[in-house]
Amino acid sequence: MPLLAGTPPRRRQIAWTFIHIWRVSSGTIFEHWACRDDNGLLAQLARDEE
Repeated sequence: MPLLAGTPPRRRQIAWTFIHIWRVSSGTIFEHWACRDDNGLLAQLARDEE
């Protein structure tokens, strides 16, 4: 994942929120929307560096 490229591993858990919504009709996916909280993830990683 490019967002985390070069980030060293941490020894603690973090949470990363995602939401995915699909529009399905007759068993076929016609649309997909996604949103993720990249700022929340990066803020948690920045706390490790303080």
